[in-house]
Amino acid sequence: MDEIYDAGLVRLLVGRRGRLHAFPAIEPGRTAVVVLDAVPSALDGNPIVTAAIETLAAGARAAGATICWIKPTPPASWRSSDAADAILGGEALALATERMEPGAPDSGIADGLCPEPSDWMAHKAGYSAFFPGNCSLPDWLGAHGLDTVVLAGSGIAATASARDAFEAGFRVIVCSDATTVADTKVLRDIARDHGDVRPAADIVALMLR
Repeated sequence: MDEIYDAGLVRLLVGRRGRLHAFPAIEPGRTAVVVLDAVPSALDGNPIVTAAIETLAAGARAAGATICWIKPTPPASWRSSDAADAILGGEALALATERMEPGAPDSGIADGLCPEPSDWMAHKAGYSAFFPGNCSLPDWLGAHGLDTVVLAGSGIAATASARDAFEAGFRVIVCSDATTVADTKVLRDIARDHGDVRPAADIVALMLR
């Protein structure tokens, strides 16, 4: 956390709002832990992130929060598929589609993660689960009275979702050790502009308080 909340950012945030963290309390009954793109190609080989996701999910269940697993669809199915083809390349899109076929590796959840029957699952067509039209998640959260989201999983999906969830009116918390975001500057930008950033242990402690 010290790498994220360096002295300059601490001065800025405390000076702006009188405290370091935007959300000093988490109400479990209004909170969803949203695990994004937790498929083998995104998380295999990253046991630290996988363990943090499991810690976060287990703590959230114990506190009575909701767990949502959002899986990706092939980029060829996105509205931005033409741009994705130009940016990612046709070979990469074809490989992603192949890996997401029923029974293929990315049709399931990465090893070490254990969704439960009471968890909610959906798919998204794009990086962000909160961009209008990409996923049924925002409407589902609103219908169930959930206004706080804790984002984990794929770094690119978490950062894209954080911005759109903020714009949609959700309280956003990004779990720093339960995402594959490697650049601390990206997490600093989130903490400064549109969300809170905390490790799994701190988030669980707040939910169980």
